[in-house]
Amino acid sequence: MNPDIFEPYAVKPHVTKLIAILFFALFLAVTTTQALAGAGQEEFDQGYEAFLSRDYPTAVQWWEKAAAKGHARAQNGLGVLYRDGDLGKPDPKKAAYWFHRSAENGYAYAMYSLAILYRDGEGVTRDDIEAYKWFDVASAINFDPKAQFQRDLVAQCMSPEAVTEAQKRAQEWINAFFFGKSSV
Repeated sequence: MNPDIFEPYAVKPHVTKLIAILFFALFLAVTTTQALAGAGQEEFDQGYEAFLSRDYPTAVQWWEKAAAKGHARAQNGLGVLYRDGDLGKPDPKKAAYWFHRSAENGYAYAMYSLAILYRDGEGVTRDDIEAYKWFDVASAINFDPKAQFQRDLVAQCMSPEAVTEAQKRAQEWINAFFFGKSSV
């Protein structure tokens, strides 16, 4: 067999180097993502077990630890507990605080819940522009038809200028979150 017939299929040295660099970059991306995703995960899991057992005070203890590490689901969980009154009386201000922190960390369910609070003026000052913004971002991130529907309902009560402002704020949030760009 003539080895020269495989010459066109031989991997060139620069291609081999490029492949090695790409695999290294992929490795770094995966390990960094796993490390970031893991921040607070153990505490969140402990809190979730307590939540499922309806041991809400213990869930709060664990989720506050996870939330302090930036765990968006823990922050959302705290918002749910305070919104629903699982610790006694509902506390819409604390719910809004935790939903806002989770929403700022990119958690679409918190965005939706925060938008509801803005729409209804619970725990926050009623603000259709902020409600529209968070419904819009939640629908963009999660492709959520409920969020789109709620956004469109809120828009019916807004002036065209207010809708434009809400759309601008939503786009600014998306640009800052995903691309690190600010309009300021």
